[in-house]
Amino acid sequence: MGIATTLLILSLFLILLLVAINYCRILLYWRRQNVDSFSSLKINMESKKRHLGLVLSEFYHVMYREKKPLMVSPSFLLTTVMIQDLDIIRDLMMTNFEYFSDRGGFVNHQDPLSYTIVALTYNVWKPTRQKLSPTFTPAKLKTMFPTLVQIGEQFVNVIRSQLDAGVEDLNIDDLCSRFTTDVIGNIAFGIECNSLVNPSTEFRLYGEKATDFNIHPIFNIIGGKYPTLFRLLNLKMFNKEMTNFFTRIVRQTIEYREANNIRRNDFMDLLIELKKSDDGSDGFALSLEMIVAQVFSFFIAGYGTSSATLSYALYELAKNPAEQTKVRQNIEEVLVKSKNNTITYDGLQEMTYLQQAIQETLRKYPIVPNLRRMCRRPCTLHDSNGRVACEIPKDTFIGISVYGIHHNPDYYPQPEIFRPERFSDAEIAKRPACSYLPFGIGPRACMGLRFAKMQVAFCLALLLTHFKFSFSNTTPKDLSFDPGNPVFLTVKGGINLKVEKL
Repeated sequence: MGIATTLLILSLFLILLLVAINYCRILLYWRRQNVDSFSSLKINMESKKRHLGLVLSEFYHVMYREKKPLMVSPSFLLTTVMIQDLDIIRDLMMTNFEYFSDRGGFVNHQDPLSYTIVALTYNVWKPTRQKLSPTFTPAKLKTMFPTLVQIGEQFVNVIRSQLDAGVEDLNIDDLCSRFTTDVIGNIAFGIECNSLVNPSTEFRLYGEKATDFNIHPIFNIIGGKYPTLFRLLNLKMFNKEMTNFFTRIVRQTIEYREANNIRRNDFMDLLIELKKSDDGSDGFALSLEMIVAQVFSFFIAGYGTSSATLSYALYELAKNPAEQTKVRQNIEEVLVKSKNNTITYDGLQEMTYLQQAIQETLRKYPIVPNLRRMCRRPCTLHDSNGRVACEIPKDTFIGISVYGIHHNPDYYPQPEIFRPERFSDAEIAKRPACSYLPFGIGPRACMGLRFAKMQVAFCLALLLTHFKFSFSNTTPKDLSFDPGNPVFLTVKGGINLKVEKL
């Protein structure tokens, strides 16, 4: 055996020894705190066959039954603490937010699309959030509402044309994604996408690829903990074609509007105004790359999540015709009081049962079924009695099963039943804090939730005033979710419904 081979074997042995020592050190740390551990291997294996959200939900219910407020999956690469206790969740998401303000995603500065507000670390996220938050005030949303109305009318006409052609069994999943593509494309990019009329438009095709990441989400998490290594390797979440497309669209839109002094009262307008007025006095200027990333983030959030929520809501209303009738009656009661019997922004706020149906949809089908945070510096978490639950070391990941919480029968009796009344003021008051987390909670909750709620509520109100939805022969009795997309709860195989004119 040569000297080189001997040195290689000794080096490998030393590396493995250091890994083993470090792993034992991590195990002992959590054992001293009386925190039970679990192996993530079984969860990873199960998630290849079933959606990760469902797998972690089952694990959450085991923890809840055994009254374990938290458990840990120790690893020399990534240590993750699963939290079941709602008081601890509130502690880390709100009281001790600054300790857990990072989501733990990888940001590569040579990969502009990865620089979204969702992935940014605290020091960059905070000034970005402060700059962007004013874009989603009720006043700003009202200026976007006419665009929703215009695209909504096209949506109704497209469905009517299919019904007139004798097609009653419609792919609602596909239609809703085309609607949200046109809305987001128009409001975020100022582009008339027309995917409702032509499903094969360039914008729609790129939208379908938006979550086809170059690297698996698990490597995105590892990159969040070891960003220097990943940047040296120049790993990128998105391919060059995707980056070039969205960068080109944003740059061309900005240049055209500035050259022709055009205003559309949309998201892009607001970002352009921010860029003009941003003097960088806070040490952070809003660059073109930053605008591209935030517009792209808005597109992903508004396109995929909103279309899925619409599909799930229509599915449940078709499955529960009595609920569909109640929601429609609520809409009609408000429309009678409005001018010209039209849906308005203010009118949507008065459609309380419609809003409750949307909340119940998001309870039963949280589009982001798991929340993730990363501890920025050592922190002590406390339980409901104020006692120390555990000491969380720096760079530890936190996992929260939103799907599990939303399907806990102690919070939501008979959780598999669709019951919008759960979200009356009286029912909400009975439940503990942090038992409803479709948009997260605390300072880092979804920034665009007002827009998402407006888009979904308007579309449902519009469709239910024109059409009746019911199950067809091709409608699945039970929905199955795509395990290939562990980040979002997306249906596998689409949703077909029978649609009839009213």
